[in-house]
Amino acid sequence: MSNWHQQQSKDPYLKMRDAKGYRSRASFKLEQVLNKNKFIKNGNRIIELGSSPGGWSQVLAKVNSKGINIACDLLLMPPVNGVNFIQGDFLDSEIQATIKAIIHPELADTIISDMAPNLSGDVSVDQYRAIAMWEMVLEFAEQILNPGGNLLIKVFQGVGFDDFLKAMRSKFQSVKSLKPDASKKSSREVYLLGTNFKV
Repeated sequence: MSNWHQQQSKDPYLKMRDAKGYRSRASFKLEQVLNKNKFIKNGNRIIELGSSPGGWSQVLAKVNSKGINIACDLLLMPPVNGVNFIQGDFLDSEIQATIKAIIHPELADTIISDMAPNLSGDVSVDQYRAIAMWEMVLEFAEQILNPGGNLLIKVFQGVGFDDFLKAMRSKFQSVKSLKPDASKKSSREVYLLGTNFKV
């Protein structure tokens, strides 16, 4: 058995994923973040970026059953009850217009992003691609978040992390770096949670 298969067989979250009917083990990352950080209220307007295959969307549908949940991804995502899925690039003006029409006349309360760039195998290239993606998410958040709104975004420690953290702190009153238990210890990923968006 390969090392990868051995690791997979020992991963408790894969068994829990199947038992709970989640599409992705990433569902547990969002659950753990929400359990410790109560920044979502049932009835909020939430936009999820990079939603496919829908693991986070399934969690959102439960915790925000009375609100508006919008999921967006370049890839097709099977439907999730209680979630409005939009296929396309969130930077596209037509996609943004569709998102705004759903939450109209209000703005969003929270944006969450579990996006990561397609890996090239070159760590430095992948990091710079990731940085560009984080910056685009933050720029989008500035356009569509309510005053006092929140942003949860996956980032990777390394080049550009400190600069992006500084940029987040300039836009939100509080920024936390989170590493949920379901995030593999060997991974450089962490989640930045910005709360109370400054206008």
